[in-house]
Amino acid sequence: MLANRIRKHRVLTCIVVAGLLAIGAGCSVEPRTGDRWFRQEQLFAQFNDNTRCLSMKNAYLLALATFLANEETGRKAVLQEWGFGRYQAFYYRKASIFGYVASNDRIVVVAFCGTDFLNPRDIVSDLPARKMVQRAEYCSREGALMHNGFCKSLDVAWKEIHQKVQSQLGQNSNKSVWITGHSRGGALAILAALALAQDPTIGTMRIRGVYTFGQPRVGNIVFSEAAKELPYFRIVNGGALSRICHC
Repeated sequence: MLANRIRKHRVLTCIVVAGLLAIGAGCSVEPRTGDRWFRQEQLFAQFNDNTRCLSMKNAYLLALATFLANEETGRKAVLQEWGFGRYQAFYYRKASIFGYVASNDRIVVVAFCGTDFLNPRDIVSDLPARKMVQRAEYCSREGALMHNGFCKSLDVAWKEIHQKVQSQLGQNSNKSVWITGHSRGGALAILAALALAQDPTIGTMRIRGVYTFGQPRVGNIVFSEAAKELPYFRIVNGGALSRICHC
């Protein structure tokens, strides 16, 4: 319970920052009181799926989607209220990877849960940052090195996540894919995004946006350059102010 409160507090900080910026972008999300303040009918009707540029409205909505990845109950009902007709969770306790894939007739959202500071599996996978590895399935660019712990964690769940994304895309060539995550989930999100971009049935053009919040660094400069070829926005807290950067 304490871990969940810590994690939700960190995500809420990201939501507040994105929300303040989204106000200027004309996002009409109304604040609500109570435990279900983020529930609003057809919320994602406001989502702009026709841009590959930074959208603070989209950032705010994806921050909410990331917050929902940390919710343990009621997720399906909230997604239905937001307008998502399909929902599939993924849950790998041993690898400590949790999240979901959800879609409507326009977009597919992949959301990853953040670090659980009281889960030793998270801490163990976060630590080996100095051990960088080549993993072509996540980034095939020559010289790209990635965080071994994050890669090993995603290995456990990647086949299922990939299948769920393909299933929800279906034969609709107009659907776009949006990937988001907070903290450790943000690291998994950019790995997943690059892997999906390498899939010829999905490709770079269908990855319309990758928004991460408080994400640690994942790879070396070659990896970073590959990530910049996607519409990738890493929102981080630099002291009193937040900023948006690539990697």
